[in-house]
Amino acid sequence: MIKFDLLPSLDAVSSVPSVRVIGVFAPTPSKDKKQKADASFPLSSELKVVDKALGGFLAETIEDESFQGTAGQTLLLATNGVAGAKRVLLVGLGQQKTFTLETLRRACGTLAVAVSRVAGTDVVAELPLGALPTEVTPEQVGEAITVGAMGATYKFLKYKQEDLKKFEKRRLKSLTVVVDKSQHTAMKRGFKRGTTLMEAVFMTRDTVNEPASVMTPDGVKKIAESVAKLPNVSLKVMGRPELKKLGAGAHLAVAQGSDQAAYLLHLTYKPKKATKKIVLVGKGITFDSGGLSLKPADYMMDMKDDLTGSATVIATLKAIAELKLPVEVHALAAMAENMPSGKAMRPGDVVTAMNGKTIEILNTDAEGRLVLADALSYASAKLTPDAIFDVATLTGAAMHALGHIVAPFMGTDDSLNDRVREASDVSGELLLELPLVPEYAEEMKGQVSDLRNIGTTPYAGTVKAAHFLHAFVGEGIPWVHFDIAGPAFTSKRTRSYNAEGGTGFLVRTLVELVESFS
Repeated sequence: MIKFDLLPSLDAVSSVPSVRVIGVFAPTPSKDKKQKADASFPLSSELKVVDKALGGFLAETIEDESFQGTAGQTLLLATNGVAGAKRVLLVGLGQQKTFTLETLRRACGTLAVAVSRVAGTDVVAELPLGALPTEVTPEQVGEAITVGAMGATYKFLKYKQEDLKKFEKRRLKSLTVVVDKSQHTAMKRGFKRGTTLMEAVFMTRDTVNEPASVMTPDGVKKIAESVAKLPNVSLKVMGRPELKKLGAGAHLAVAQGSDQAAYLLHLTYKPKKATKKIVLVGKGITFDSGGLSLKPADYMMDMKDDLTGSATVIATLKAIAELKLPVEVHALAAMAENMPSGKAMRPGDVVTAMNGKTIEILNTDAEGRLVLADALSYASAKLTPDAIFDVATLTGAAMHALGHIVAPFMGTDDSLNDRVREASDVSGELLLELPLVPEYAEEMKGQVSDLRNIGTTPYAGTVKAAHFLHAFVGEGIPWVHFDIAGPAFTSKRTRSYNAEGGTGFLVRTLVELVESFS
């Protein structure tokens, strides 16, 4: 973890830090072509002080390296302690008029990555926080700094111990921000909240990054058991016997091809004086081979990530409990492994879900919606919530449409959809609403059953899957479905503060969303 601190000025620094970071805006472009061609990079007051201490070397290096202050650009100079640190790092912030909390998050991620290359373990940062929009609070600023810096320092190196030792030796460990003393109390609250959120994000990343041989349904159960030790949190574990008694035929059909356990894990956070009840439902396929509708080998390599929905809702409840939000929250993790065997479900099988609806299984690789069907039925019948949010790496169609940066969501209630957009705006995690076009629901109706688990055509797969899930949500219950197949797992960083592999996408948005009910 990183220790975050605040100082009113550089004069209060007690020892020479490894790196002094200065956030730099890009100059406003000139409309005069001649003036634009002749102009040198304008130095801020902080940069002028550094340049003077270095005898003009900073201005010279800026010119030589064509540093323009564009967002994400960096310039690192060794100063041998002359300018108040062993090194000075300039971090570009882009145009001042576009400076937002997301810019700040990315800048802090950028600085964390840059200083780790030179073992800059302790950093003092001067960032132009006063240039943020006036509606931004100091607490939000502290949270954004924490999210950006912590997010960038994550690496899953459990199985590379030598690399882990090197990384731990070089990574950022202390970040002190220079800011007016009047902001300190609120910003420290932001640091604390941001740390709580990122610990939940890290839990999600760790869960997703583990091999499927380790993160089995029993492995996820152990994580849920650790969360259940928090105050006001309890866990109910429903295995195969309990699922059979509940009539969870869809969930059990997915699990029957595997020797691994099958569970519906029900975490409950129940604080005193809560007036609203929210249910989070997560798809938890610990490995998805496709079943008898077997995936090609290349498509199977990352299928340990198919439990991301369950990892997300468990970690989200952890953060909510630690933040002591006054909302009753239930997290349902529908756990199974989808494997081919002589016991596996077959194309053409008909199963009965917990709510009594029958489903013809036409493709065993459309299994996530089956475990979610029973979890949504359970949430609707047993919990009578004010809203249900389900999270799943559900369709390749979502990835084809929106890639690895944006996730689609679909919902039945306009006011709830508005809450989702507002939470997304705060978190910076990009979401796009897709329409629940009624005609697509017709394609999910079966000929020999109430429903079929895939559509009759290969188009609009994300919306059709949402229509299928909606059939298992109780009438009148506001519901939103998040298909995070794209952003949940990536082969490279999509933002400076994201990670390769599991990203922990949506945890922070869900916390914001739940908090909106408090």
